[in-house]
Amino acid sequence: MGALGKYKNVEQRTDDDAYDDVMADGRTIGQARDELAAKSKARRKAKKEAQALANASYMKMIASEGAAEDDDIMDEEAGRMRIQLARESRERKAAEATALAESNAENNRKIKEAKAAYLTNAGAATGASRAGSPFAPDRLGYSTQPRSIPINQSKRSPSQQQRASYYPKYGGGSPTSVVDEPQLW
Repeated sequence: MGALGKYKNVEQRTDDDAYDDVMADGRTIGQARDELAAKSKARRKAKKEAQALANASYMKMIASEGAAEDDDIMDEEAGRMRIQLARESRERKAAEATALAESNAENNRKIKEAKAAYLTNAGAATGASRAGSPFAPDRLGYSTQPRSIPINQSKRSPSQQQRASYYPKYGGGSPTSVVDEPQLW
């Protein structure tokens, strides 16, 4: 037989019944544990109720208190100035709107009174006063302006004179020549 042979018939057991062990005062360990658990539960419940009451009281106090800082600017000089500036701004905007309306009415009146220029069969706008002008209307009704203006040749640099001799649009050719393209004004 080995060393463990003598424990062959031994069963392992744990005594987990607290109600069969009696203490000196006559109560069992299980009863004492139940009493302590009930006292702890009552203590936690009382603490929770006291905290809820304290929180409600604190929230009521916060709600009843006013603001600690003065954030109403209207009872001071700056607030009164703000009101005055707003009133002046409204009056200025109203005056500007009235002036604009009057100006628009005047412009509309001028537009209604203006006489239209009718195109003739040739396509030129009527107007005898411009007939002999060098800026007389062309066939599309636009004024043309001579593109080549006589330029004093002595004021040109040599490169400008050379370019002018090659390219008529830079003033080459006759000093009084006019380019055929109309310039729109």
